[in-house]
Amino acid sequence: MILLISLIQKRGGLEYVKQKINPPEITTASYDNVYYKTRNSVFEVMPKDSQEIVFLGNSITSNCDWSELFANSKIKNRGIGGDVLPGMIDRVDEIIFTKPSMIFIMAGANDLELKTPVHQILVDYEKLIKLIKIGTPETKVFVQSVLPTYKDQFRSNADIQNINSGLLDLSEKYGVTYIDLFSVFKNENNELDSTYSYDGLHLNGKGYLVWKNELERLVFFR
Repeated sequence: MILLISLIQKRGGLEYVKQKINPPEITTASYDNVYYKTRNSVFEVMPKDSQEIVFLGNSITSNCDWSELFANSKIKNRGIGGDVLPGMIDRVDEIIFTKPSMIFIMAGANDLELKTPVHQILVDYEKLIKLIKIGTPETKVFVQSVLPTYKDQFRSNADIQNINSGLLDLSEKYGVTYIDLFSVFKNENNELDSTYSYDGLHLNGKGYLVWKNELERLVFFR
């Protein structure tokens, strides 16, 4: 109990609890904050490479050092913890500026936490895909499914599966590649396998290794 109280205090105390109980709707303020601005400003000054491979996403993407994991300096991590689809749309110009060879997208988990309806998530996702396709038509785009969760009160796996079904349809519509990671990480109850996560949402080292192996199987060596 003492450890729990300490953790809550470190994360903002009563305001943190209020946000978890009743998450706010997505507004510009949801992603236009000091952390977001700082992280994005770092991306903007990084060296540019027309052959770079971009991983675009939220904390699930941000938490991994992809270039080190793949031993490939061309890979650029463009994940921002807490990011939502409107935030990715807002910063997509930096992503497509160099006309990267590949873009891997994972998004939607935080949108669900902020009570964005599945339909709106797919509308926003479609807008992001269209902006990428228009801005850099030669780039290979990979839409990665939203991962399953375990006992997450804000992100039901039923909603996640509905999103993933919609993402498959969008991928076919726009000629991009859909990668089903949900099936890779689920257990027999369609929840995130606890082997790969400590909190039921984010992946641990074993999880990222599984993700890497799946991408190598489907993309890098085919």
